[in-house]
Amino acid sequence: MEFNTCEEYVLAELESAQEAAFTLNEEVERLETENRLLRERLEAQPDPVRKTICNAGRARIFDSCTNIYKSVKDEETFVPFKDWCLECVLGFNLPKGISKTQFVEEFEPEFLEAYNERLAEESEV
Repeated sequence: MEFNTCEEYVLAELESAQEAAFTLNEEVERLETENRLLRERLEAQPDPVRKTICNAGRARIFDSCTNIYKSVKDEETFVPFKDWCLECVLGFNLPKGISKTQFVEEFEPEFLEAYNERLAEESEV
């Protein structure tokens, strides 16, 4: 485009900048809407069927990767909880890419329940 005056050039540049700003604002609005929808989906309560399947899968992974029947006692002293958990993990069965420590951290509630059960059983004896 050919400009005859400085004012024409400045006005053309201003119009171009306004169009770019308008386009960017539309993109921001679209991304904010998409972000809101994704957050709503993430925070939504899980489907009962999906939750049941996830819980069953979690239980099976825990059962297949652990031997929770190990004693919580080492002679007369009790084995610390974290040490007992690591002893119970069957490293060869862990899902690929997950360390024993990561597994114990993820399944800490299950380990704690098993540890307390074993502790109660062995304290009675």
